Amino acid sequence: MSEVVAQVSQRTPDAAANVEIEDGEPDTPGVTVTPGTGTDTVSTVRLADEDLRGTVDIKEYRQPPAAVTDSIANSILGGAAPRPAADGNETETNETDEGATVESAATARVTVVSVANISVFDENGEKASDTAATVSMTIDRDAVTDPENAIVVHETDDGWDELNTSIESVTNETVTLAAETDGFSLFAVAEIEADDEESATADVPERTTSTTPGFGVWIALAALATFSLLSRRHR
Repeated sequence: MSEVVAQVSQRTPDAAANVEIEDGEPDTPGVTVTPGTGTDTVSTVRLADEDLRGTVDIKEYRQPPAAVTDSIANSILGGAAPRPAADGNETETNETDEGATVESAATARVTVVSVANISVFDENGEKASDTAATVSMTIDRDAVTDPENAIVVHETDDGWDELNTSIESVTNETVTLAAETDGFSLFAVAEIEADDEESATADVPERTTSTTPGFGVWIALAALATFSLLSRRHR
């Protein structure tokens, strides 16, 4: 993951903000920090520690390197683990053809909309990376096919963790997601498309054993006719 973080950090952010930790919503639990017009995606950072003072630094990237998508696909969906290529822009794999196919299929289901590097510093300038918070991120509505498939993931030493994500609002123009986190580093909004095989299985109705409608009635009528014929012959 350190290589992925390095690739993101080498790029020039599309938006950035450094704001003081001041509570913009005093009636709401925690400390709500609002970046304002400085950011495009991160709309609020609600810190759980109400006594924390310092700054929140945000850098946003709308076109992250391909390694971000590959690593998210690997962490969330599984598959062959990618490694940075020599040029640092794309990813390669040492897996077999079968493993590469698995990775490609997983990567194809992931669309990374935006990446944000969020850092929290206390009033002494020290990083407060382990601070719990709720991060709200807003994206364009047409950036995802289905808002229900959009999630927020958080970068850790072991990969990306899918955060507990809820939809705050959906309009014709935007989708706002809220995610609970226990620390700060890279965050990404991604859409995970449903697996085609899983969708096909879910759409197949449950099979039940049944007889043809009315078949039992015809059997009863046939038996009655046979009985009547036999009775006439005995007369």
